[in-house]
Amino acid sequence: MDSTIRRLAQLPSLPTVAIQLLNLFADEQVEVSRIVETLQSDPALSGKILKAANTSLFGLKRPVSELNRAVMIIGKRAAMALALSFSIAEASLSRGEHAEYFSQFWFQSLVRGCAASIVAETHSKIDPSEAFTVAVLARIGRLALLHTDSHRFVASMLRAKEEKANLDRIEASFGSVTSQQVTMHLLREWKLPERCLDAVEGLNDTVDQICSTRADADLELRDLLQIANGIAEFFSGELQGLAIAEVYELAEFRLGASEQQVNDLVERVRMELDHHSHLFNLDMSKVGTPVELLSQAMSQLALLVSGLATNSIEWAGDPNTQEIVEENSRLKRRIVELTQSSMVDALSGLPNRSYLLQALRERVRHARDINGPVGVLFLDIDHFKSVNDKLGHLAGDRVITAVAQMLKNCIREKEVATRYGGEEFVVISTTSNTSEISSQAERIRAAIEALEIQFGDVNLRVTASVGAILCYPEGGHDQVIDQILETADSAMYLSKRNGRNRVTILTELCRAMNPSEFGTEPIAIELIS
Repeated sequence: MDSTIRRLAQLPSLPTVAIQLLNLFADEQVEVSRIVETLQSDPALSGKILKAANTSLFGLKRPVSELNRAVMIIGKRAAMALALSFSIAEASLSRGEHAEYFSQFWFQSLVRGCAASIVAETHSKIDPSEAFTVAVLARIGRLALLHTDSHRFVASMLRAKEEKANLDRIEASFGSVTSQQVTMHLLREWKLPERCLDAVEGLNDTVDQICSTRADADLELRDLLQIANGIAEFFSGELQGLAIAEVYELAEFRLGASEQQVNDLVERVRMELDHHSHLFNLDMSKVGTPVELLSQAMSQLALLVSGLATNSIEWAGDPNTQEIVEENSRLKRRIVELTQSSMVDALSGLPNRSYLLQALRERVRHARDINGPVGVLFLDIDHFKSVNDKLGHLAGDRVITAVAQMLKNCIREKEVATRYGGEEFVVISTTSNTSEISSQAERIRAAIEALEIQFGDVNLRVTASVGAILCYPEGGHDQVIDQILETADSAMYLSKRNGRNRVTILTELCRAMNPSEFGTEPIAIELIS
């Protein structure tokens, strides 16, 4: 087995200078002159360190042209960590058959490193540079197997994706050398301190195992790495819902952090990635915003959990996912809390009003940055009260879930459908003009009208009144958000007043209910009989 691990533990084109830097990193008393001497043997790395020192991050008045000064400005351990990450990034940019997996590996490693560095800086006495380095190296065995045993390892990755399972578990099920074993072999070969080895070795611990320690104990590197790894999985893994639920639980237990503080941490990680994207050749345009990722994660959790409305918890997800949840009682409890309260409406499985406000706030901020529009659709199911009165609330629940599922199927990538309350739904649209949002609103209205909702022996048919607003937001965030929702709501009521089962579009912000008071004449889409 040892000979097999040694054979597989070969990294693609990792320069000699990177190995030398790893050996220097293990020496906490290393002198700057030795670091500079090592970096100078690789002109490309030296240039990138100079480029990093000249970023706006350090607020320098004059450009730095000397490597010695650049290392002093960045910090010797931070400079080594950066140089090492540049080397790994280069090794990860394969152009071969499995290029996408090399790129995915590097992106996830960088997210893990940024998250670990931020947590170390804000919540512990751990050196942020060490946290960054260990986090970047924590899955280095995966890079080695992509290089030396690509077909088997890619097969494991594809199986994990298909089964929505943990990759480490899938690897272990093959009964061969795992990437975790290769990682530990490489880290020992590089003589990393024992605390670093211990942290990486603990990555496969369950939430219950991690939380078996005292909550008031000092944050250890292994705790920090576990949280950072969860954030990396949230950004680019297959099990985003489980990842963020795990981060929430660990952050509360080990950092005393609330869910909102975790969301703020995730936002900061994203900003850090945006800031360094030019240094690491990252295309961040393909990475969802924290709110978009959170929406996907909460939808995953909502699909995993059923029966919440009746307080009868059932797990409706993939067996592999269920196994992970069932063996982690703390994680299971956290998932139930998430789906029952702050983020997801338990009945419909859609994000709730609190989440809507957060998502709309981000959309408004983005619209201002690009001078683009914000589109919102406000839907209300017509005569919903009569369904409850005639057939009971279970029939009403069936209508809500059917409409919610239709909305999930109708919206496009990066759009958000939410349950506003009762029989009301709100969609944050990505349309860019009145024609597009009109077409989208009419498509949704028609899809609701076409629904055939089976409730026992009864085939229910419902319609909805739709109002929409497309605007270029100005003013303070909260004020504009209130105006957008109120105006979309007003447009919906115009549809109600004009006969229901129709669409009204407004293109200016206004709180008025009377059509004559709107700054722009509302556009009503009449139904053709």
